Amino acid sequence: MTTSQLKYTALIFMTIDHIGAFIPGTPIWLHYIGRLAAPIFFFVAVEGIMHTVNRKKVSFAALYFKRSYVSSGIRDRNFLQYHCR
Repeated sequence: MTTSQLKYTALIFMTIDHIGAFIPGTPIWLHYIGRLAAPIFFFVAVEGIMHTVNRKKVSFAALYFKRSYVSSGIRDRNFLQYHCR
């Protein structure tokens, strides 16, 4: 499979997982299928990093996403702490 086919497959798996998460009464196997999406996306990301021409640009993007992820976690924690008592 090409990386594009893997990404589309993971996207379909993720959509199935979201359907199972947001529609009550759906069977649990929808979540099991959906859990396959993350490893596929991680594999494609690592594959892209290994075959890139500009590693400096990729490392900058990874640092940006890491900071965004950490800051969103802090915001979520603060929101839950102060608004969901």
